[in-house]
Amino acid sequence: MKHSIPARRRTRGQNEQWRFLSLLLVVVFSGSNGCREQEKSLPTVDSNTLEIGGDTKLFRQVIEQRITDKQYSAAVEIMNQAEVRSLVEHSDKSQDFRWMAVYEDALVFPGLDDMLAVNAPLSDYWILPGTSDAIVDPQWQATATKFAAQYNQLLQETRRSDVGNQSR
Repeated sequence: MKHSIPARRRTRGQNEQWRFLSLLLVVVFSGSNGCREQEKSLPTVDSNTLEIGGDTKLFRQVIEQRITDKQYSAAVEIMNQAEVRSLVEHSDKSQDFRWMAVYEDALVFPGLDDMLAVNAPLSDYWILPGTSDAIVDPQWQATATKFAAQYNQLLQETRRSDVGNQSR
């Protein structure tokens, strides 16, 4: 013998509430997809120039997004095309003197004097994402380390010359 529960009929007010709730959910979910599309529309890499130019903050955002999306080869291409000097000049102008660090067996600061690296507080460096002692992408790890060394050396020279110019 089958037992069935009689279905309750919704009132007109309940039907309108369900329609409104359904419409609201459609709007919310379609809006959140639109936000995701905007997040992914970060600057792209042109074959001749890096569209982000020397903007260090934007450079970091683009690199972090590429690594988050596991687009290691795109991040490598961005770093290979980036002009280290223009990034350091932008950092100098914006007073953003964070060193670039990479994870290897420990946290390292390629291109920096050991004492300077040891004394760097957490707020003074940016850890390149996707670097680790358990290497995920060897090409990314090598490129990130090489780029960090170039950037840190040039930033260190710039900071020394700034200090020298201030003392005159």
